[in-house]
Amino acid sequence: MKLLLILENINIIGGIERVVNMLSNYFYNEFNYEIKIVSIFSQKDNLFFDFAKGIKIVHYGEKYRIFENKRDENKYYKKILEDILTASDFDIVMTFYTHISKAVIKNKKVIGNSKIVLTEHTDYYKSSWMGRIMKVILYRRADKFIVLSEEYRKLYSRYLNNVITIPNPISFTTDKISHLKNKKIISLGRLDPSKGFDRIIDIFKLIDYKCVGWKWEIYGEGNQYETLYEKIKNNGLRDKIILKPFTSSVKKELLNSSIYALTSRYEGLPLVLLEAQECGLPCISFDILSARPIIHDNIDGIMVSDGNIEEFADKLVELIGDYDKRKKLGENAKNNAKNYHIDYICNKWRELFESIL
Repeated sequence: MKLLLILENINIIGGIERVVNMLSNYFYNEFNYEIKIVSIFSQKDNLFFDFAKGIKIVHYGEKYRIFENKRDENKYYKKILEDILTASDFDIVMTFYTHISKAVIKNKKVIGNSKIVLTEHTDYYKSSWMGRIMKVILYRRADKFIVLSEEYRKLYSRYLNNVITIPNPISFTTDKISHLKNKKIISLGRLDPSKGFDRIIDIFKLIDYKCVGWKWEIYGEGNQYETLYEKIKNNGLRDKIILKPFTSSVKKELLNSSIYALTSRYEGLPLVLLEAQECGLPCISFDILSARPIIHDNIDGIMVSDGNIEEFADKLVELIGDYDKRKKLGENAKNNAKNYHIDYICNKWRELFESIL
């Protein structure tokens, strides 16, 4: 089977790029699929993730741009698709960003006989109502439209009949679990407003005096670093909330932590929650749509009313002060993570591919 995967920039250290890395390596190594990845907005290999040697990666070399109108955008992507597809035929074309998915559908004639599989990695409500209408109009022309949770499938299935749920896989498995005794809360992700790391400061300043010795470490990089650093400093929390660069040792840092906290305003499917669960960590999160399939309140984690800073602070203090509760939630979390192991997820992908060819 020959697969073409199209995304923005494979060199980025991001969740989508990590998923593309995991899926393509598994498809190549375990299923012997031929894999070609087209990275539109990168010029050369500067890869953070390791890819199997037989996977072909093409850097199209474009600079990211904003278009004045949809007609120009469509012409732009049509040319790219024509360049990509003239060299060889593919059984399946997969997309990993919304605007690329739309462009592929608008230029379906260029795709020819290849099956089109669109994937959605953003929150349903992140798009405007007009944006959601456009998705429905366009995405019904795809062979399959993949979303990350049953919650998203139910929303889209009101208008589309080609929607299937396949969650992202966990990037690692481990036989180890955290002993949950280190006084460390951890959060990971791009330093971007969507991740809500500014909320961490608002939360911790309410409970700092109740959490003697505890630190909250944030691992990530992005354009919000200076803003977050200044807010941490202005609230006198420089020795309590620690900004650290993105780490390739995610498993190690999770195993050395006792609580994972997700403060995002929206997510596609928070892989970091699954990775934390794999390490036996209890997770606390605002009640955003994408966290609901992963965290079952008071069973394997804690859910807090979205945006309620005071409630988050109260629940976090309770978790900090109750080791037995952390242990119980962490054990259940470890069990839940099994549903997202890569063997299980990639076999769902293979079943999907075989069903449409």
